[in-house]
Amino acid sequence: LPVAGYTEGFYDAPYGLHGESALVPFQYDATDDADAAALSLRAELVRYPFVVERTLRLPAGDACLEITESVTNEGEEPLPYMWQHHLALGQPLLGPDATLEIPARTGVVHDYAEGHQNARLTGDSTFGWPTAPGEDGDVDLSEIPPPESRIHDVAYATDLEAGRFALSNPTLDLRFTFEFPADVFESVWYWQAFGGHMGSPYFGRNYTAGIEPTTAYPSDTIPEAQEDNETMDTLPAGATVEARCVASTDPVPDEA
Repeated sequence: LPVAGYTEGFYDAPYGLHGESALVPFQYDATDDADAAALSLRAELVRYPFVVERTLRLPAGDACLEITESVTNEGEEPLPYMWQHHLALGQPLLGPDATLEIPARTGVVHDYAEGHQNARLTGDSTFGWPTAPGEDGDVDLSEIPPPESRIHDVAYATDLEAGRFALSNPTLDLRFTFEFPADVFESVWYWQAFGGHMGSPYFGRNYTAGIEPTTAYPSDTIPEAQEDNETMDTLPAGATVEARCVASTDPVPDEA
């Protein structure tokens, strides 16, 4: 918050990559009892009059993390914003044996910036998820390429049928699921850094699937592109928006 993606300017202030909330200190309070371990967090942004409150709760006996979060506009005017949960999954869960499930009807690939390397997807395209047009034919985005593929792509899953995604690896018999309110996070960014993100800070070393519920898309041309496609949300003065998410792990179901 208050922006996801890269921008040199967001309503009269520079933010760089992913806004302030990942950089400012959070006040915290921890509790631990027979029912759960919990961490309550609170931060006031500096350049934007937003207050972020979050509770992370690990219930006893359940393989899940419960996340409740609120964002409050303490300014005296309505303010646009982009809100993202920046989940990044890697090895050993991530690999060519794994499959990705996002219950979306539509996928979007934005125009790639000049100098972008190792894209396999066709820029400026809209398609039926998960089959995306690629430079060398259709690409099934439910399949995970290996690290040696040297791929670096970004796609956006939209028109969500449910607020969740799952990455399943039958070799490990492990599935990671993230559930979120689709009326708040209306798109899922899918950052595909499969050994192909060259230059700083990765230099081709990261093998990562960023699967990121987000209130708006795309990740660049901010804020013009999000205003044009009408995905930019606005929080009224004094108002609060809330969300509850759950991250969980379980064995891979037979049908996965």
